[in-house]
Amino acid sequence: MASVARLGLIAFAALCIGTAASQAEQGPAEVKLDQQGHGWLLQDAKGMTLYTYSKDQDPTKSACLGPCAQQWPPLIAPDDAKADGDWSLATRDDGKKQWVFRGKPLYRYSSDVSPKDSYGDGQQNSWYVALKPIATPPGLSNSRTLVGYVLSSSKEMTLYYNDKDKDGKSACDDKCARTWTPVEMPWMASPINGDWTRYTRADGVLQWAYKGKPLYTYAGDVAPSEANGDGKDKVWHAVQLQPPAPVPAWVKLSESDAGPLYTNSQGKTLYQHQGRNRGGRFSAESAHEVEAPQDWSPVLAADTDQPLGNWSIVKNSEGKRQWAYKGLMLFTCNWDKNPGDLRGIRSVDRSWITIMQSGKRMPGTGS
Repeated sequence: MASVARLGLIAFAALCIGTAASQAEQGPAEVKLDQQGHGWLLQDAKGMTLYTYSKDQDPTKSACLGPCAQQWPPLIAPDDAKADGDWSLATRDDGKKQWVFRGKPLYRYSSDVSPKDSYGDGQQNSWYVALKPIATPPGLSNSRTLVGYVLSSSKEMTLYYNDKDKDGKSACDDKCARTWTPVEMPWMASPINGDWTRYTRADGVLQWAYKGKPLYTYAGDVAPSEANGDGKDKVWHAVQLQPPAPVPAWVKLSESDAGPLYTNSQGKTLYQHQGRNRGGRFSAESAHEVEAPQDWSPVLAADTDQPLGNWSIVKNSEGKRQWAYKGLMLFTCNWDKNPGDLRGIRSVDRSWITIMQSGKRMPGTGS
């Protein structure tokens, strides 16, 4: 009986250790993890999206204070909270503790309305959704591109696979390998969790493979987050972990000299305004109340239209259903005539912003 009891205690202890490890992995009680293909999005206990701030450089304190903290409320930790693994604490000016994940303090966004809203992502090119990425080997990561989140190098260069590679063996050698560079695996590196494995090339070089597919970079990608090789020769594909966020059927993508941006079905550029007064043009205090002067037309929703992700439908000052993106109402500029035209910011008022496919703000726009 003593042996049975001892075994029971051992099993109970193992269960407790496993539970503790699971809690450490999941994070504090104030945080939820929403699993996606490229990792886990961090949310508060109510499912509201959490963000990090690129200007936070010191993990022990926040750079977002005063009015900033009113717009971006910090995720406050309880008085008895303790650092654990990826989780640490920053001390704010008022003495309260703020949760920090992997060196970055966490915040909510005051303009998010419902759980999983991510209206703050990309704001001021400084605020981004907090993410716990999937496990990758040292020197590899994932990044957001026009084709969604993909595997990438540490410098955010997109990684690709080839349909002709079978059974973990590469069909890309010699001349091909000068355009599609194999992602080398260090000799001392070890496979990871069954997804990341080793392939030995004909010249003896070790190459990383992901889920049985050898990985490459593409010489045609010049800048970080480009994915110019996706679909090349109908056999090359970016390693897509998470597809791009969905858009309503009436929204189209058009090229402009500033990069791909979203338009209506006729190709007219979609614009938003921050709601600040510029030269007497607007007097509304909130972007939700901006009334379009004669240069602008509201983007109205049909009776059958339904919200989708960050694309919502609001009632404007005339009681009409109007489309909004990340909480700001959408307009077209009456001066724009051709797909990709940007006269709304170049000839009318540069305080307006466009919706870029990259998720970043067009340089020189906005208030």
